[in-house]
Amino acid sequence: MQLETPPSDLLFSPDEHERAWELFADFARRYLAGIADRAAYPELDRRALRTIMQTPMPRSGASLVELLEEFEAVIAPNATHSAHLCFLPYVQPNPAA
Repeated sequence: MQLETPPSDLLFSPDEHERAWELFADFARRYLAGIADRAAYPELDRRALRTIMQTPMPRSGASLVELLEEFEAVIAPNATHSAHLCFLPYVQPNPAA
């Protein structure tokens, strides 16, 4: 299949895909290794969340490393940790039951 336009700079090369998987795997190992030490429902860092929500979208892209660093520093600590042993899943009963 021939593309009519050249691929975007946003597309990963095969080497970049491999590096991305390594970075995600490293994050997952660190996250899951410490999940028992985290609160299932953490107190939110509202200032950090507000900052990233109010920051205008960048004019140029960020590296995958930069994105993952921000994700790990701001998003992950402020998430409900559904992999936590104390997490009570959201299960809605059947109204007909």
